Amino acid sequence: MVKQYQIVLDPVRLRAFNIPQAKVIEAVQRANQETGGFGARIGRSGIHGSRERLSAVARRLRKIPLSTTDSGVPVRLADVARIQIGPEMRRGIAELDGEGEVAGV
Repeated sequence: MVKQYQIVLDPVRLRAFNIPQAKVIEAVQRANQETGGFGARIGRSGIHGSRERLSAVARRLRKIPLSTTDSGVPVRLADVARIQIGPEMRRGIAELDGEGEVAGV
């Protein structure tokens, strides 16, 4: 089973800091470009890479700045999201009439 780091956003915290989801995506992509890459691939289903690289990726992800509060305190990704390891999401499955999975064409 392929493992990946997953960024699980907390909608209540995003709203409290007035940060849209699109801004989080931009910040993660920008940080990936500025650092020359996390050593991992960022895609719709998550962030993929080797175990050693993913550990370093998690530390860097948590520190990504998203904005600042009115008093100048930085809001980082770790303030609005949980970063966890999980299985890669299954893709390409189909279900027919409640009878279970079937092959698609």
